[in-house]
Amino acid sequence: MTSTTPGVAVGSKVSLADITIYYWLTFFFDNVEGAKAAYSNCPTISAIIETTGALAKVKEWEAKRPDTKM
Repeated sequence: MTSTTPGVAVGSKVSLADITIYYWLTFFFDNVEGAKAAYSNCPTISAIIETTGALAKVKEWEAKRPDTKM
């Protein structure tokens, strides 16, 4: 990660990199709890997950997205 801004991977605001990390670690793996445990001791990744997941547009999409694997 190259950002000095807490909660984002690169630059100073949420980018496609953050969204990719968020969705990969929260939806991609069948074992969601295992994935969460894998990054739980990494404050940078945890902050990206928290920051991205809290965005209104992300919450809106998750509420209305089709029920698919991705």
